[in-house]
Amino acid sequence: MIERRCYIGKLNGISGVWCDQKPEGIELEKENTFYTPDEGMVFTKDGKLFDTVFIRDESVKIEDYVEIKDPRIKPEEQEEASEEE
Repeated sequence: MIERRCYIGKLNGISGVWCDQKPEGIELEKENTFYTPDEGMVFTKDGKLFDTVFIRDESVKIEDYVEIKDPRIKPEEQEEASEEE
């Protein structure tokens, strides 16, 4: 899994959201953490699948999610993706 961050704020008077790299000079309003699974994987919790887990507050914990192989991808599609890399 990959831990990522997004930054909400203003840069040169323009409001925006930036992911992964915090711009120099940003007037930061909020910083959020989110997680994406490794390629070919998804998160699961309570029988549901998630492509991203967004940590919006203390009630959401990445430890509550399990990273599994994506059951929506057929085995032959995974083989093709591996061969392309």
